[in-house]
Amino acid sequence: MVVVLIMIIGLRVCLGELWVCIIHDLNIMAENKKENYHILSLIGQGAYGHVYKARRKLTGQFVAIKSIKKKGKEEKDIKVMRDEIEILKKLKHENIILLLDSFETSSEFILVTELGQGELFNIIEDDQFL
Repeated sequence: MVVVLIMIIGLRVCLGELWVCIIHDLNIMAENKKENYHILSLIGQGAYGHVYKARRKLTGQFVAIKSIKKKGKEEKDIKVMRDEIEILKKLKHENIILLLDSFETSSEFILVTELGQGELFNIIEDDQFL
């Protein structure tokens, strides 16, 4: 019985160390991906995070980068966010801004999208046919 308990505790320790390694590797990969973009300016901010205008270094394409903080969110909310990002990756429609890239660190989600042309409300208000 004691041996089994020690093995289970040992497994938890190993898994804990592995988890730390995975988080560390995710942060390194995310930092490497962040280096693909040059932040130009802050577009806006809200309760969930910040949105920046950026340029993709390899192509020169202008993009929007949305940083969504995990702090204060429950694990179930973080899982929902991951699921929603997976759905966004599959959406391809002319009326939906395209998700170009996404990555995650231990503290935030980063979404890279096409750069929209202004506030949706203003566009709808100005266009009499919408």
